[in-house]
Amino acid sequence: MSASNLDTQWTPQEVDAYFKRYGVAVPAEQLEHVVGLSNAAAQLGQRIVRMPSKFEEPASIFCLPLIQAKRNA
Repeated sequence: MSASNLDTQWTPQEVDAYFKRYGVAVPAEQLEHVVGLSNAAAQLGQRIVRMPSKFEEPASIFCLPLIQAKRNA
């Protein structure tokens, strides 16, 4: 599955090649099930809203009140 094309679906050949890379043998009937799960997981992951930059994440700009009070002192 190409990172540049998020609409691409995993193919059985891609999933099988991934498993073989790590030495895992998956029976053909289970491979189709894994392909379906992979596509569902990829679609779900694409719906997660992400910030355009890590510098815009709330965690990077959040200051605890105690720390902020010490900074202002």
